[in-house]
Amino acid sequence: MANLNDIMTLADSLGEQRVLVVKDRCTCVKNRHSTCSRCEDICPTGAITLGPNRVELMSAQCEGCGACTTVCPTEALVPLDPTDAELRQRVAAARKATGSTLYFACARMHAKQLADPSRYAVVPCLARVEESLLMEQILDGVDRVVLIDGNCSNCKLQVCGPIVQMVASTTNDLLAARGNDVRVERVSAFPDELVDASQQEMDLGAERRAALLGSAQSVKGVMGKAIGALAQIQASKDSTSATVLEAMGLTDRDDPAKHVGDPERQVTLLDCLYELGENEDAQVVTRFFGAFAHDNVKCRKCGVCARVCPTDALKQVRYRKNGISRVSLEFSASECLQCHLCEDICFRSCITVSPLVSLADVFSFDPVRFPCSPAQAKAEAEEAAAEAAAAAGESTSAEGSAAKAEAEVAAVGSSAEVAAADPAVD
Repeated sequence: MANLNDIMTLADSLGEQRVLVVKDRCTCVKNRHSTCSRCEDICPTGAITLGPNRVELMSAQCEGCGACTTVCPTEALVPLDPTDAELRQRVAAARKATGSTLYFACARMHAKQLADPSRYAVVPCLARVEESLLMEQILDGVDRVVLIDGNCSNCKLQVCGPIVQMVASTTNDLLAARGNDVRVERVSAFPDELVDASQQEMDLGAERRAALLGSAQSVKGVMGKAIGALAQIQASKDSTSATVLEAMGLTDRDDPAKHVGDPERQVTLLDCLYELGENEDAQVVTRFFGAFAHDNVKCRKCGVCARVCPTDALKQVRYRKNGISRVSLEFSASECLQCHLCEDICFRSCITVSPLVSLADVFSFDPVRFPCSPAQAKAEAEEAAAEAAAAAGESTSAEGSAAKAEAEVAAVGSSAEVAAADPAVD
């Protein structure tokens, strides 16, 4: 049985942790050739360190801005303060007061007490807000989104500013491509409709008591999570990522030793885009999904690129056609995370993944086949052309037969009409 010291130790550990690292989802951990460094590059305090088969986060240095959790393509970094579920609750509470307009404010702006806090959702930094959350709310009836960030150039988290702009721009581009008129705005001051003069006279004593009560409830929640985790690991002090995920009410989506599965945010975004508009044949530059190019002259059919793909967006298929054994790569744009691990692993530089994505490819949901040799590519192109010509010939023949039948029917009808009009005609 766990003793009180065990419980307090784990509670302290979880209480200090603002971001959970699920190492088995990280491409750098999965393969030492991965060049992904998005989380390390964006961290304003240098709390994240990447290396071959390694990712480390120093909780003591972490500011909890959430930028790393936004940029990670495989969701190897899970936000805990707030969690995605908690942030949705904040959004729901704010929307009760504002209706179809959704406001977000960073903690720095919130601390100035210039507006009614019941009318906006507070995040540590606006870099914590990501596209799937915004799309989800827009699909649910939000017709205006406003990000209130003050002056990022004076903030200690200013390095996160480009992420905020990237999320807003990506969301707007995707909305435009789907024919939706809602747009995400970014402002540096609270809009007039949020300003509440009475906030200036807030009872600071009541505010402190509320803060203390919130802290007590937070500790109580962490203690409950700690007790649950300890019950699962039989008082072991070295909890694993999977155990902590379960303790936080989260679950891993697939066998972490093999694939990460489809990250929930990307699935949510795809579902929302599908529901928001008609399938438009538009191209969008986005950090989601991906466009795949393959040089079959250089390819040696090793298949390593497909084996390391974390979502199975890329597969190697072997088959026979016309008595010939063939090898191809199949790529599904909707499942690609742009982690670029297939590019990184290819020692012959055969592969390129681009952010310029065709939404028609994304929503076709059919994989595109890339033959792994020039001869095979030529043969399959000729076969496809012959099949298309044959199909066109059959269609032409069918149309001709139908036209002939119609002409015969018309001729018979004309003869009958003539006979009826001239009794002398036998």
